[in-house]
Amino acid sequence: MLLLSLFLVACKQGGTVPPTDKPTETGIISDGDNDGDGSVDNEDCDDNDASVYPNAPEVCDGKDNNCDGTVDEGLEQTWYQDTDRDGYGDPATATTACSAPPGTVDLTGDCNDGDAAWYPGAPEDCSIPEDRNCDGSVQYADADGDGVAACLDCDDANAGAYPGAQEVCDPSNVDEDCSGAADDADPNVDPATQVTTWTDTDGDGYGDDATVVTSCDGVGASAGGD
Repeated sequence: MLLLSLFLVACKQGGTVPPTDKPTETGIISDGDNDGDGSVDNEDCDDNDASVYPNAPEVCDGKDNNCDGTVDEGLEQTWYQDTDRDGYGDPATATTACSAPPGTVDLTGDCNDGDAAWYPGAPEDCSIPEDRNCDGSVQYADADGDGVAACLDCDDANAGAYPGAQEVCDPSNVDEDCSGAADDADPNVDPATQVTTWTDTDGDGYGDDATVVTSCDGVGASAGGD
């Protein structure tokens, strides 16, 4: 009765109600779905975006759509800056994005991105010592030191074989002058290395003086006078 009287007096005087000993509830978790994506807010990693919820399809938008902690996973690819616009980019300029940033391409391997004549598979000028096709070797190289570029030499491992060389008779049938023919099949064969023979029609060991033959294999009679 005393407490009720005090309460009524306090109300009449405009006072406040004395606090009770009952604790105030805090930390209540709502089960609402603000964005209407079907996922409640305590499960949704962004309950203000309907495109973001657990197991949502990941799209390339800079968001973690499926709430797995990763953004745009599996959707980005590597792009390379293509300064000379030859279709191939500089491998040192790799960047990842969902779509090509300005000035980039998805092909790489350009060893000189400042010159459109240089790119993987580019044609090389045999007169210029440049690795234009980016294969690590210069087509102008002269491995055998015969003074002829590798791209013109039929055998850049043999200093005795190059265009214009003197063809000689040899047992290995080397095409010294790079004509496509070797030894006696080639009109450029050095006569000093050939064997002179004569055609021996009757098989008596002597050939007809009018049928002298010079060749590497020496087929025929070894003497004329028939």
